[in-house]
Amino acid sequence: MTNKLFYSIAVGAFAVTTIPLGAQSTFGTTINMYGAPGLIDMPTAEMMPDAELSMTTSTFAKAQKTTISFQILPRMTGSFRYTKIKDIFAPTGVLGGDTFDRSFDIAYQVLTKDKHLIDVTVGLRDFMGTGLYAGEYIVATTSLGPNLKVTGGAGWGRLSNSNTLHTNSTATGGTPNASSWFRGPVGYFAGLEWQTPIKPATFKIEYSADQYALETRTTARTAGLPPLFDRKSQINFGLDYKVGKRSSIGLYYMHGSELGLKLNTNINPNNLGIKAVTGPAPTPIIRRSDDASYDTSWENISGINKAFQTALDATLKPQGIRVDGLAMHGTHAELRIRNQRYQAPAQAIGRAARAMTNLMPASVETIVITPMEGGIPAVSVKLDRSALEDSEFNLNGSEEILENARIYGAVPSPAGLQNSDAYYPHFSWALKPYVGVSLFDPAEPVRAELGLRLQGTYTVRPGLSFSGSVIKEVVGNNGQGTISPSNLPKVRSESSIYNERGDPAIEHLKADYLFKPHSNLYGRISGGYLESHFGGISAELLWKPTNQNWGIGAEINYVKQREFEQLFGFRPYSVATGHISGYYDFNNGFSTQVDLGRYLAGDVGGTLSVNRRFLNGWEVGAYVTLTNVSSADFGEGSFDKGIRVTVPLKTLIGTQTRTTGSTTLSSLTRDGGARLEIPNRLHPIVRDLHQKNLAAGWGGFLR
Repeated sequence: MTNKLFYSIAVGAFAVTTIPLGAQSTFGTTINMYGAPGLIDMPTAEMMPDAELSMTTSTFAKAQKTTISFQILPRMTGSFRYTKIKDIFAPTGVLGGDTFDRSFDIAYQVLTKDKHLIDVTVGLRDFMGTGLYAGEYIVATTSLGPNLKVTGGAGWGRLSNSNTLHTNSTATGGTPNASSWFRGPVGYFAGLEWQTPIKPATFKIEYSADQYALETRTTARTAGLPPLFDRKSQINFGLDYKVGKRSSIGLYYMHGSELGLKLNTNINPNNLGIKAVTGPAPTPIIRRSDDASYDTSWENISGINKAFQTALDATLKPQGIRVDGLAMHGTHAELRIRNQRYQAPAQAIGRAARAMTNLMPASVETIVITPMEGGIPAVSVKLDRSALEDSEFNLNGSEEILENARIYGAVPSPAGLQNSDAYYPHFSWALKPYVGVSLFDPAEPVRAELGLRLQGTYTVRPGLSFSGSVIKEVVGNNGQGTISPSNLPKVRSESSIYNERGDPAIEHLKADYLFKPHSNLYGRISGGYLESHFGGISAELLWKPTNQNWGIGAEINYVKQREFEQLFGFRPYSVATGHISGYYDFNNGFSTQVDLGRYLAGDVGGTLSVNRRFLNGWEVGAYVTLTNVSSADFGEGSFDKGIRVTVPLKTLIGTQTRTTGSTTLSSLTRDGGARLEIPNRLHPIVRDLHQKNLAAGWGGFLR
């Protein structure tokens, strides 16, 4: 009966001469138990919408999988998965107990339905982990009308319909096991998806090619362990039920003996936070009257600069913009601002320009706005006042203003600049709650703590500041983490000891001097307790032309390891570390960064980071670090790698704010490839203010 059902499904998948292949279905891509486009256990050839971010939790036969998938490109999907399996006989020889497994997937669609009537995808599952779930596949999917999709494919490894396992050849895992890809026995799988008359519900049935050799094999019984489940059938079936537009629940009957449950939610940064954000309306642009006086004698009035600073600050402060400095002359004026609210710098620049048309003397025709970041001027935007007056109510007003604007590297200090008395010197402080999260500890997947953070900053003059931060845990278990064994200096692997004994702890206590010796050159010098683990001195230079997509930087540090209590003492370990960095922004939201140099443990190598950024501020990226440390010395995972996600708070709360939340998903905290955690490195500070990124958000100039 099983074979008959399989052949029936297979015939339905490949009878291309008798059925209308490529018909448009009325339901989108569904997600399987592995958190990727698929049926139940098996993959499909479909892709999610471009930039879709999918989060899935599933449970079946004592295995709990948590997966984050991202549609990297329209035809490429990547996934990171963390799995907890109870009582498994693992390929590493572990007899029973809980096994925690981390894995990466990648899938590429080689043929698309719109051109070839059928989608065809090639995929690698768990290609960089221990190989617990490793398998490769080629799969095809097409639609047979608006409510029915059919899939068929061939698989290797876990998908070979045999006991073959493509376990990693290294004991530590974490490296691609390419020698086994698409080799060995071949298995076949197939399935159907039918959107039921109850539209939110989709019925799925599949013929699975996964024998679950580890979970049911004889060696488990020989070792005195029962199998995780009794696999009686290769047929799985069940329902996916959509909850709203972004979430779904799946309930399945699997392998003739088990129930499976899946919870999934999807978000797409392309569709978030662009129109939903609210805030105060900008001041109108005031057109000069025909009989306005263009006399410039006003510039000789004593205290005129201070008076205009006060007036501009009073207008802009309620809008989240502060006046940093002002230079005024007869026909032109440069205003330096601090943007405290708007994620798109162009919106802050536009509001400052509006305020200047309200308040500047009629003779001022040239307006220059220079945003300050970290006390340094990154870019200046030169505007014609007449163009502002003529374009405010035009349908394409923002574009017209951009065409007439000049964007160039800001000079360190223009003639006649007077800094704001409200900022220099200036002291600010805050007492706020904080949440610390530690993920993927081998003994506990999620650890967290809740506490209070007291922080303060004393700014002496532009770029020169002293800052500190003290934290006190209220509740949590971050201090109970596992200490990873290491053959390297323990520069990061003892983080749990720092968390346990540093309560209260001085997070940082340092002096920073950020400066700009040239319109395209930036510098930073920092000294003190730089971060929770290290103190010392750090220096950096960045060459970043305003109108170019590239930049080059260099950083050098000499640091000493701090005591576990994170107060004022040090441990014996010290190291000189530093990197040469290259930056490049592509024209489609993607950017890359390459760092070459020496890391905290003394190892030498490089880091490649790839990042995708969206107009609303969302960022999704990945990085990989390879050094001269061997896999055995590095430990489990073989080398450092991870995924970063940054979420702008404004898309969640609906009001303007520059606050973001970031998280890094990496396999383990290891010592190889570790860098200093410097919060004010130069490139992130200036990148948004350079011509390409500034122009990308110019649509908010008149908002």
